[in-house]
Amino acid sequence: MMISTRGRYALRIMVELALYPGEDCMSLKEIAQRQEISEKYLESIVKRLVNAGLVTSLRGKNGGYRLARPASSCTVLEVLELAEETLAPVTCLEGEEPCPRSDKCLVLPIWQGLNQVIQDYLAGITLEQLVQQTAGKGLSTNYI
Repeated sequence: MMISTRGRYALRIMVELALYPGEDCMSLKEIAQRQEISEKYLESIVKRLVNAGLVTSLRGKNGGYRLARPASSCTVLEVLELAEETLAPVTCLEGEEPCPRSDKCLVLPIWQGLNQVIQDYLAGITLEQLVQQTAGKGLSTNYI
């Protein structure tokens, strides 16, 4: 499994917004500058985050984006699944239909186990925890 640029950037956006909770919104331009990411590319990612209900947008002079819910209730799994569409380590685990060979596949349990480990690990990390780690080490979210 390889996390794409879109997945990494979606997570960086979410952590950036989690760093500044409250009523204020952050403009896309500000996020792009702070993260050193093309504003145009961020538009498509933020649109997905808004459509999924992870981020809210506000128009106007003081408009921009902010988390739709507390950082403590947003997991890395949610963000990456939204951005990547699937985190399955093999294609036979991606669809809703089982693989036609699943009943006789001797290695399927390995892939299912790996997939479960990935899901459990990422579901156990919240944006709040990432913010705390980032702040504790004096790091910038540019390096996520």
